[in-house]
Amino acid sequence: MEAGTESLAGFRLMGWALAAFFAVNLAIFGIVSAYHPLLNALVLSPDHPSGILTATFTHSDVSHLFGNMAVLVILGLFFVGVNMSADLETKKRLGKIFVLGSFLAGVAASAVQLVIWRFSGVSGIQACGASGMVYGAAGVLLASAFYNIPRCFSNIRLILDDRLGAASPNIFYTISFSMCVAILFTYLAVFETNAFFYIQTGVIWLAHELGFVFGFLASVLLFLALRKKAAKKSWTC
Repeated sequence: MEAGTESLAGFRLMGWALAAFFAVNLAIFGIVSAYHPLLNALVLSPDHPSGILTATFTHSDVSHLFGNMAVLVILGLFFVGVNMSADLETKKRLGKIFVLGSFLAGVAASAVQLVIWRFSGVSGIQACGASGMVYGAAGVLLASAFYNIPRCFSNIRLILDDRLGAASPNIFYTISFSMCVAILFTYLAVFETNAFFYIQTGVIWLAHELGFVFGFLASVLLFLALRKKAAKKSWTC
């Protein structure tokens, strides 16, 4: 139990940040439920640009709220699994990348959505929810999986040199889990696009796609910056 707790210690800040995000969403949902007119002040719409920031924390119904929160938890757990074998300090940095990358992807998706609405001249449309951030988290997860695979294979010699088998299980686990995540999410995004991005009438699905792309691209840049720091240390996998 102590070993398992220690391996998760690096993601503690990430866990607290997600818990705080959930708490804020739940609090705002409770307030909006008690005073429904407030919803119009928080959503994103062509004439309400401040919704770029507030819409992520605003949900109109219980299923939307808990659906987004549940998926974000699952993606967070996958992210932890992909990066479980990193050292403590690297885990802390990775946790920050997950939270920051996901949130910024959601904000960026809302901003681009607003620009599209403005240029297309649409009106009377509103959007709210953390879906952009959730898909941003999926993009961060996919980027992390792709980042891990070549990095771990480049250290395959450690597996052969490890006579006692102490490091091999971690390296094999990271490679196998990262490959599964990379294959699964790439397949869903490319071949099951409508289902994966929830493309259907009444859903502002463009924000889902934008969040995913922004989350992936932003985290790639952050991972490359992390690689430079990791090169100065012995973080193998």
